[in-house]
Amino acid sequence: MTPKARIALSAVILVALGAGAGFATGRASSRRGLLASRDAAGPAVAEFRGWSLPAAMVAKELSTQPARVKEALRSPAARKTYVEGVTRTALFAREAERRGLQLDPDFLRRYEEELAKTFIERELEAAQRQGAPTDEEVHRWFEENAAALGRPERARIATVAYLAGDADAAARADKRRAAERGLAAALRRAADPYAFGGLARTESEDLQARATNGELPFATREELAQRLGPELAEAAFAAREAGTVVPRVVETQRGFYVVKLLGREAAYAPAFEDVKDAIRSRLAAERRAKAYEALVQRVYREAGVRFDEKAIAELKIE
Repeated sequence: MTPKARIALSAVILVALGAGAGFATGRASSRRGLLASRDAAGPAVAEFRGWSLPAAMVAKELSTQPARVKEALRSPAARKTYVEGVTRTALFAREAERRGLQLDPDFLRRYEEELAKTFIERELEAAQRQGAPTDEEVHRWFEENAAALGRPERARIATVAYLAGDADAAARADKRRAAERGLAAALRRAADPYAFGGLARTESEDLQARATNGELPFATREELAQRLGPELAEAAFAAREAGTVVPRVVETQRGFYVVKLLGREAAYAPAFEDVKDAIRSRLAAERRAKAYEALVQRVYREAGVRFDEKAIAELKIE
């Protein structure tokens, strides 16, 4: 068998195993288990213990397979492998039922979970398809949330802080003079990419920023204002070119700062075409979540579900 043929045959086997779990049916001699409810009549391609695999059902299932699988199944040997896989799954499943394994607690738990999933899908599927977000709804959501989808302008700065806090006028004046000396030193060595970091390490009174050479992460104007004060945010965004040392000491309520602009990021606003699919998926997910919650509440109400909080609290976990 050529390598190409082996690959094709492997694909057939995988399909057969999946289909065996998905539709193996036929006439069963026993009516003990759930699988008996899936029996069907007609000329068979395989049989055991009165069970049969109708040829019509195999043909129907194969007609839904991808073209490459159909091509591989042109070989009689491949078709036999497929039928063997379906039959083997059916045989094992019915043998398990014959031994009562459908009553195994672990299996019943998995069966319960899968049955619940199927119930939810069936109950919600039709309504969700009928209520899919329209183009108009998607576009309206985009217009209403355009600001949140975009990103405002951001700046990355480094600072040397001379903190004054609640100091009196004389102490604040001393801090200003120290900051002015620091600014003069930063301006003298503005072309040296390492100088500002060295100044921050040796003089900055903001210990957290000192550990990073005074450098802060990218932040919006609002974020900088909240962290260090609106005066500093205004100065940072007034500088336009990366590497610029702001040519004045910036005074805030916390103290005095020497500021260097390290980089800028322009504001970003996505085009509708770039995000419409994501918006549609989000709206669909939100609707499904609401529909699911409504389904839960309805079924709870109809079933009279009650929870014993005291009994739940007293559960003992070994």
